[in-house]
Amino acid sequence: MADDFDRKPFGFCHGWFGAGGDCWAVKGYQRVGIRTPSGAEIDLYNTHLEAGSSDYATQIRGQQLALLASAIEARPKSRAVIICGDFNTAFNRSGDRDTLLGFRRRLELQDSGAGPELS
Repeated sequence: MADDFDRKPFGFCHGWFGAGGDCWAVKGYQRVGIRTPSGAEIDLYNTHLEAGSSDYATQIRGQQLALLASAIEARPKSRAVIICGDFNTAFNRSGDRDTLLGFRRRLELQDSGAGPELS
């Protein structure tokens, strides 16, 4: 449907200048609802999360993913979900890895194999 979309900025980021200059790019998500010819309904999410390797940036990414998870949980459970975007994560950082695994468990998501698999 042409009007089945929404977007939401997360409303917070790490900073404007120096290494914390991540606020120049708006962080948030967009959702587009898709209906296939066979009638299946899919919610496609595109997101852009906080960048940076500091503990604070990792914490913000976790808060942003929690907001995204809440938005997804508010939609009908009968709809398939695809999530893509710039997660700005590194799987070798334990905070990122734990946050992503928690996000996946919370929403019962499966990795498509399009990127590095989390175990």
